Amino acid sequence: MLTTKFALVDEDNRDYEKGGQYVGVFLKGPGPCADRPGPAHPNHVGLLFVDGEGATREFHFVTDNRILNKVLTRDKPYFHAAIGFDSMNAKAFAGYLNVFLEEGKLPRIKYGLDWFMALGSFDENGHYRYDDDERRGMTCSIFVSELLTGFGHPVVDYSKWPQNQPSDLAWRRKKIEGYRERGTLSPERVAEMERLDPFVRLRPEEVAAVAAEDFETWDGLEHHREPHPEGCGGNAGECPLTIEELAADVVQEFAAVLP
Repeated sequence: MLTTKFALVDEDNRDYEKGGQYVGVFLKGPGPCADRPGPAHPNHVGLLFVDGEGATREFHFVTDNRILNKVLTRDKPYFHAAIGFDSMNAKAFAGYLNVFLEEGKLPRIKYGLDWFMALGSFDENGHYRYDDDERRGMTCSIFVSELLTGFGHPVVDYSKWPQNQPSDLAWRRKKIEGYRERGTLSPERVAEMERLDPFVRLRPEEVAAVAAEDFETWDGLEHHREPHPEGCGGNAGECPLTIEELAADVVQEFAAVLP
């Protein structure tokens, strides 16, 4: 049975904008095509929040020195869920994200695969700590995770994440091949990504799935990608779902509702 709390953002699904306390997480990704057979799969994650004017904004890291913070348009199907805050913390987190609007300047963040170097990127006031540090960068998934951590609600624990997983290493190889072919990153940056060891990847569907869990009744740091301990009863018993199980549910519904 699916545990996901996600739905499509569309013209018939706007109740979340009432009251100005909504903060959510969204996923998007390509549908099947000649180069990508099979069902749609999320490949990008970001945040949604209602600003002081009552408009829903999309806020996400795209690539080198490019963060989008703009009013959401509904010509694109975004798959979203409310972040698991109570109303007070939802309003506070929206205020935390509004800092980037009030200051009128988005931080310049490099694209990078080194999650460890990105830890602690944002302080409790929503300021980016590493503006002048060329060694540090992040992915869209790390961006969402670090903003939640800076606000005081970490949803994942780097120290519990598996290292050098075959599927993650394959994903890195494909990213590196693309950067080399397009020449969008310097050879030195690409070589740094290739040398990174251990490689620890946070996937878009993983951070989205755990961010949508209820923070009052669930400790996000208990969730990890590792299998259930022997004898725990799995998700039929008292053991929390693993992040892999939560993410698999989200991916399954993403493929079912997106064209």
